[in-house]
This record gives sequence, structure tokens and C-alpha cells, in this order.
Amino acid sequence: MFLSAGSVMHGMSDQVDMRRYGALRTAMPWTFGCLTAGWLAILGIPPFAGFWSKDKIIEVAFSLGGTRGTILGIVALLGAGITAFYMTRLWSMTFFGEKRWTEGQHPHESPWVMVVPMALLAFGATVGGYLLGNGASVLPGPTNALQRWLSPVLPFEEGPRHVNGTVIS
Repeated sequence: MFLSAGSVMHGMSDQVDMRRYGALRTAMPWTFGCLTAGWLAILGIPPFAGFWSKDKIIEVAFSLGGTRGTILGIVALLGAGITAFYMTRLWSMTFFGEKRWTEGQHPHESPWVMVVPMALLAFGATVGGYLLGNGASVLPGPTNALQRWLSPVLPFEEGPRHVNGTVIS
């Protein structure tokens, strides 16, 4: 997301006012695709990485029980909702709607030295949660490739995790 935002600023000649963006999806297709992948991941849409973690974080917060669990769960839900709102606003204002560029502005795609790392991170946001995590691990998802790779140096137990007596699958 941050590299994509930087790419937009670069393509807009260091313009940082989103009110001066709009309709950039055709002028910056790589940036649009990468930021879209990050946006979908942060919203928690399957199969993007955020889907495998966001609900688990909220679930664990609520499972703490009592006032503490309720407060942390509500804060987690509010944080997720606010993030979804402002990221949707950023995405739609930047890439859709009418051109609101200042006169003489010529938006352009970033050079490959910026696009390649951005695309690699977008790929990670798309499939990273699925490939690396396991519902019983630190990084939730249907596999546990990362945990197995790290197992020589970090403890890893397969199976369900327990938080305050509640099974977190």
C-alpha cells in the first residue's frame, strides 16, 4: 500500500492532495492493480492475505472474555471498519471519478524499479496468507509453510491454539 501510494505521488509529480487525483486507473495501470490488491487484502476479502488474519485477531480479542475482551473486540472491530472506510475512500478518489488534476499535470506510471517491488508485494498480499499460514499458527491460513521453514529456530506446535480455554482454530 505504501509503495503504491508513493507510486501515485511520483506519477503525479509529487502532488499529495488526493482531491487533485481521480481517473488514474488508465494512466497508472500497474499502480492501480497493486493498490487494488493491497486494498482487497486490508478489507479482508478472500483469498487475500487479510482474510486469513483480520477475523482471527478480532476473534481472539473477543475470546479474552469479560470487560477486557469486550473492549478489545470492539476496538478491533472499529479499527477494521475505519480502515476499510478510509482505504476505500483513498482507492476510489485516486483511481475513479473525474480527472481533478491541476493544469499541466501529466500522470504517468512509475518506472520498473518501483513497479517490480510493488508488484511482488501485491502478489504477497494476494496469496501470502493462504500460502504461509495455518489457522493454528501465528499466521492463519490453510497451510503452514512459513512455520515449518522457521521451525528450526522458533517453536511451532501443530493443532488448535487455546486462548483462555477457548479453542481458536
